[in-house]
Amino acid sequence: MNRLKPLVAVILSGILIATSWPNLGNITPFLFIGFVPLLGLADRFENSSRGSIKFLLWTYVAFLVWNFIDTYWLFYVQGDFFTRFMSAFMPSFLNAFLMAIPWFLFFITKKRLGTVIGYLSLPAYWISYEYLHLNWDLSWPWLVIGNAFAGNINWIQWYEFTGTLGGTLWVLVANILVFTGIKQYSETRDIKRFISPVLFIILPVALSYAILGMTGEKGKREEVVIIQPNIDAYGEKFSLPFDQQLNIALSQAEKARTANTRLLLFPETALQEGCGLYSDPQTGILQLTGLWESQLEQSQSIPLMRKYLADKPQLTVLTGIPSNGLCPAGSPPTLTARPVHGTERFYDSYNTAMWLNLRQLELYHKSKLVPAAEILPFATVLKPLLGDVILDFGGSSSSLATQPFRTVFSAPSTAIKAAPVICYESIYGEFVGDYVIKGANLICVMTNDGWWDFTAGHKHHLAYSRLRAIEHRRDVVRSANTGISAHINQRGEILQSIPYDQPGVLRVNPALNEDQTFYTRFGDYIGVIAVTGLCLVIVSLVLKRFGVF
Repeated sequence: MNRLKPLVAVILSGILIATSWPNLGNITPFLFIGFVPLLGLADRFENSSRGSIKFLLWTYVAFLVWNFIDTYWLFYVQGDFFTRFMSAFMPSFLNAFLMAIPWFLFFITKKRLGTVIGYLSLPAYWISYEYLHLNWDLSWPWLVIGNAFAGNINWIQWYEFTGTLGGTLWVLVANILVFTGIKQYSETRDIKRFISPVLFIILPVALSYAILGMTGEKGKREEVVIIQPNIDAYGEKFSLPFDQQLNIALSQAEKARTANTRLLLFPETALQEGCGLYSDPQTGILQLTGLWESQLEQSQSIPLMRKYLADKPQLTVLTGIPSNGLCPAGSPPTLTARPVHGTERFYDSYNTAMWLNLRQLELYHKSKLVPAAEILPFATVLKPLLGDVILDFGGSSSSLATQPFRTVFSAPSTAIKAAPVICYESIYGEFVGDYVIKGANLICVMTNDGWWDFTAGHKHHLAYSRLRAIEHRRDVVRSANTGISAHINQRGEILQSIPYDQPGVLRVNPALNEDQTFYTRFGDYIGVIAVTGLCLVIVSLVLKRFGVF
């Protein structure tokens, strides 16, 4: 039976953490005890032969359970088994391994530097891992522990000071206090040992409700119409003629638009005209058709939209488009550049947001890309080795191009200063804060969440937008091609929404707050502190190893 205890412990841990997630149980209190079985295993294996390897393997199993339960929906991407395997199981295997590393380091630290420093090191190791996941090519911050509170936003209104990493810190310290309380109670039978962990859990909740009571909607209001076309992401999106798709969206907009409407919000890649390119056989001159950024006005989609806007001088459209940009002749290719076959020219592809009215046509390029689907991770190393022989995992077979800065859209006819947040970008708190620092008073999320059918994936994605609203105290308007379109207020409350797999339109009046929160100004500072702490612990381990102390 003793041999089964580690297996029971890690499975229990994985299930407790996973079922605390929104739309997969949403039993938020489980977060505060979910890691306790792993802390017990650390004590169990501390004096065991090859204890560190055993602990690493068992924690890996726990995190596999967590990953499989909370991201099972990745397997619902359409394609053959290999595509599904690479989309779902491979990220779970890799992510679980990355999660196990901070716990392995904690185990080593606790064993060599003592219990106190060991427990202090655990938040530093884990938050450093989460911070890394927010800032590297294999970025997959979906399971940042602080994200789990997206299903219970009344508990974390103080995210405007800490962001999601503050939630992670709260959970880890609470688990350590609960575990030490259990150990002390087993020795003394003194119920007072649980006072500290209970207070540590309850007080932030009380603080959150106090902040909630003091937080109202700030800013002038403008009318926005949100469109959810509900065009099948796998079929109609690429087979239905682009002009028909555009007419569907514009017809929906007309059902809700009034003379006071200042912004129409369309989803990611709503214009599907595409880009064509060929070399004239007689002149050799390249001929461009479709949504090429150098000649968008010569496409078919933009004139159609301008025709719609002709008698609406106060109206602006914010929409997603797939666009291409031809690289200058003779310029060396970038890591994201693709060859124009039969020529020496190159071009870049973008996932783009377009801001269009009678006087403006401005673009922003999506810059937080989905690993494998939109970006080749570590392209600096891999691209020279692989060239163009790159597997297609459901998205582009090569990396999309990005831009190094955030763009905020505004127009003279409206007080709206829009942050054009495209799909995956909405998971990143500090990244979205860069728009707000540049003046954005409204977060506009454009997405396409129809890849995973009726699963928890699109629900998680919506829930994470609630965290961005709290962190930056900005209303969020969200347009999903297929997903859940919604209006979220500055307290993270969903005021209106359109269900999944239903076409619809919302007319909303978001408030345009101009103030910046502490988190907006300082971003993921908790991550920076954690990395600093990690470095200090590693130095201490090295010094201890060489007998300095």
